[in-house]
Amino acid sequence: MASKVDEFLDSLSEPTVTDLILLILGNLSCQNINRNMIMFQKVFYDLSKKYPLLEQRFRFNTSGIYPYSEELERAIYRLEWAQALGAVNPSYTSYQVDKKQVEESRQKYSPYEIEEIEQISREFEKHMGEYVCYI
Repeated sequence: MASKVDEFLDSLSEPTVTDLILLILGNLSCQNINRNMIMFQKVFYDLSKKYPLLEQRFRFNTSGIYPYSEELERAIYRLEWAQALGAVNPSYTSYQVDKKQVEESRQKYSPYEIEEIEQISREFEKHMGEYVCYI
């Protein structure tokens, strides 16, 4: 019989919402990612309609000015606190992703899931368009 500690340690190897966000952003082609939360919310909402991997993890309230997911906002907040997603520029207008933590998150997914996440990243970048990279 597994102890509570063993169960907890096993749970650390399961992918979380923060792992998913980190991998999506870590697969983008640019180093400085525009920190436009309204655009993030809109793009993740659009992509969640297409990808069950996102739809299962995020609920969106669409009654406001733009679609909003509290789960998405909390995941980004947790990544900021863990320093996996850092706003290192003086005005905090862009993010940089900690590549070491991206690789740690990547280990939690199967090759099939990684392929789907890479596709989501490409579409995220396409949807964000000129706004994805901060120059």
